[in-house]
Order: sequence, then structure tokens, then C-alpha cells
Amino acid sequence: MFSSMFKKKKEDNKIIYLKAKELREHFQITSKQLHEILELLKWATKSENKGWSATKLGIDNGAKEGVYMGVNYMHWDSKIIKDFGFINAVQGLKDSKKIVKKENIVR
Repeated sequence: MFSSMFKKKKEDNKIIYLKAKELREHFQITSKQLHEILELLKWATKSENKGWSATKLGIDNGAKEGVYMGVNYMHWDSKIIKDFGFINAVQGLKDSKKIVKKENIVR
């Protein structure tokens, strides 16, 4: 799915923005986990009205903001899926969830 996006990006030099859903599917995480990671990296913050807003750091890392029916949302430059800090945060979150699940096992 994403490999064709990168091919297109190289061909026409346009930035391809990914929706949160595409990021969640790619990394196999929930919406809550995605927002937790973005907050941890200080790339996004809960919006005063509804939704999420990109911080300056988030914009510097490829966030593009929008508003739909009064709810803030973000799209991300496709380079995010190769960002070392983002990948590490996702892996760290996944590893911590595995540890918690193992601790909750009653034998």
C-alpha cells in the first residue's frame, strides 16, 4: 500500500499526506495509542475545541492541520513512517503493552 505512495512521491515531488487511520493501520496501533505517541513526542496536543492540533514541533515534522465540522485533525507527511523517533516511540509503546499483559497473567 505505501510502496506505491513512495514511488509516486519520487516521480512528481509532491508531498503525500497520510491520515491518522493510515498511520494506525501501518503500525497496527489504536487511535488512543497514536495520540499517546504524538503527545509523548510533543508533536500534537488535545485541541481546546475538539480533536487534536499539531504543535510547532509537529508541524516541523510534517503535520498539516485541518478542521472538519468544528473538529481539528492532522495529516502527516508520509516520511513519518520512516522517522526514527516515531518508530522508536511506536515500538516502545508496543513493548510496554506486552510487559503489562504478561504481568496480568494469573497462573
